[in-house]
Amino acid sequence: ALNPKGYILSGSPNSVYDEGAPILPDYVMESGRPILGICYGMQLLAHRLGGRVSGSHHREYGPAR
Repeated sequence: ALNPKGYILSGSPNSVYDEGAPILPDYVMESGRPILGICYGMQLLAHRLGGRVSGSHHREYGPAR
């Protein structure tokens, strides 16, 4: 069985409001372990905790120059 010391939630091209977007399983929130959210992961965590996530005029996902 897995016994992680914490969780890292990473990026996605989705918005937390998109149908079929990745979700945060209950066991992660209920684990009592540290959670680090990066990009979409932070939006997901904020949304799950009751925060407001708003869109931008353009998406920022993928390679950068």
